[in-house]
Amino acid sequence: MKKITALIAGAIFAVLAVPVIAGSLSGDEIKSTFSGKTAVGDHLKKGMGVKSFHASDGSYKSVLSDGTVRTGKWWVDGDKLCVKFNGEGKDMCRLIESDGSGGYKKINPKKGKAVVYFKSLEGGDKT
Repeated sequence: MKKITALIAGAIFAVLAVPVIAGSLSGDEIKSTFSGKTAVGDHLKKGMGVKSFHASDGSYKSVLSDGTVRTGKWWVDGDKLCVKFNGEGKDMCRLIESDGSGGYKKINPKKGKAVVYFKSLEGGDKT
């Protein structure tokens, strides 16, 4: 009986240890959800508010609550929303997960953690 209990406990731990990305949007869903809209929310990694405009022409503008403004371009690669800021060499591609209540999380696919939580989307550039 102890072996069965240990096996069940191990199986539960293994399931919980794997990051689950439930409700991730497809590439087409990402495009239709974000294109031409400003996403408003919190940059969890930086600990401040953020507004990010995803223009329909692929240009991108992000404004943090401390006044930092960064511009660049955005696109969809498979099932990830990607951003490259002007003057920076690194592409940042993130999974997008719906919370089911109109909010969206940008998930770092390598770590399985949310880095940004968008509470709402507004039409046009509201940065």
